[in-house]
Amino acid sequence: MAHAPHAPATPRGRPIRAGRWVRYVSLIALLVVVFVTPSGAAAAAAAAPEPTFFTSRVLVTAPQLPDPAQVQAELQRRVGPSLQITAVISPAPHQVALIYTNQGTLTYSLHAGPMDDRWLDWSCHAAWSWPEACAAVKPHQGYIFVSLVAGPTDPIEGRLLMTHFIAAVMDENAIANDWRGVLQPRGVVHAASAQSSRAAPALELWARVYLKDQGERGVSMQTFGLRSIGLPELRASRVRRRADEVGAAALHAAQQLTAAGPGLPPAGPLNGGPILIEPTARRGRRAPGTAELRWAD
Repeated sequence: MAHAPHAPATPRGRPIRAGRWVRYVSLIALLVVVFVTPSGAAAAAAAAPEPTFFTSRVLVTAPQLPDPAQVQAELQRRVGPSLQITAVISPAPHQVALIYTNQGTLTYSLHAGPMDDRWLDWSCHAAWSWPEACAAVKPHQGYIFVSLVAGPTDPIEGRLLMTHFIAAVMDENAIANDWRGVLQPRGVVHAASAQSSRAAPALELWARVYLKDQGERGVSMQTFGLRSIGLPELRASRVRRRADEVGAAALHAAQQLTAAGPGLPPAGPLNGGPILIEPTARRGRRAPGTAELRWAD
């Protein structure tokens, strides 16, 4: 069973060429949104909630870009008629594609060659729900940098759109997706896209659960990413259970908090297990705070 490294911080040392691709594609997409699209200038000047911006990396077996027409069709199928695709552009040499929609600009670009070893080693060892992650992603020969620019201002709607887009990009050539350190195989991403909604967010993709096995002292846990969708971050310490059980319990607890709506419930047992939640700070709409998970035995 692989556990997360001791430091939850994102490792440094990305390859220079990857950084250049990331900055290049993101900057081009952002400039197009703001200065070329009809609503871009008005959106930039309006005093409105800040649009969402997400990035992830799809690891692929062969370094090739998915067909933009197929990605467009798959994206439309997954999102439905609420998504209006206005244009799809993939300029020569066809290493990048841009999809303009009424909900934001979606881009994906090809990076030939494997990801930086230090970054990938950190992500795959942190994949507590996927013990085979390191071996599964080792053969990859490239990755696709995926981004959503100027997406929905609602944080959950933005993440739902990004989830559907990642799933649309992940054809048979894709191995796994790395979204801010959350590494998941293609099948999990496709299932999350098919099943997720506002009431059942895809927390297995959106939230990182950092686990540390401390031997006789038990397992400690801390979540990252829940606060951005209006939930408290969860933590636990000295839990006498397997690390994967603690991680699954954290996501289950977060799903229950989503279903319960605004405001933390009083301290007490959660459904589906002997988990106790004890608020350490009452959360409001803008300050979710944190909460602690405890086990009755």
